[in-house]
Amino acid sequence: MAWFKRRRRLPADMLQRLEMLGRFTLGRQESRIDSGEVWRRCLAPFLDEARADPDGFFGELGELLRGDAGGFAALGAGQLAWEALSDESLTNPAVAPFVDAGIDFKLARGLTRYDLAPYEVGRLSRRQSGT
Repeated sequence: MAWFKRRRRLPADMLQRLEMLGRFTLGRQESRIDSGEVWRRCLAPFLDEARADPDGFFGELGELLRGDAGGFAALGAGQLAWEALSDESLTNPAVAPFVDAGIDFKLARGLTRYDLAPYEVGRLSRRQSGT
């Protein structure tokens, strides 16, 4: 056993923060969630760490979301990935599952390709072409 304990980088309420971000992402007006609150709670605390160690950060996020069939939290994780990594989120193997889950969540709710964010359309195109 290691003499040190791994520092947990995600707060206890991370699923709730991701769900908030997902709801805001899906419908900014309909969600009635304050954009400043989204920035303060869901994005700003995590961007530096996600950029510095995307594999580690999103790996831990994957553990947290394991078993989640997709939903607002998965959509929020995809949005966090995009905000942190921009185009890299479309190709990074540690991040792509979150972007994919967000796309699948939107499509399952009846949204079309035209309702996806531009980065999601890019990822969907990559998935469909097998690249």
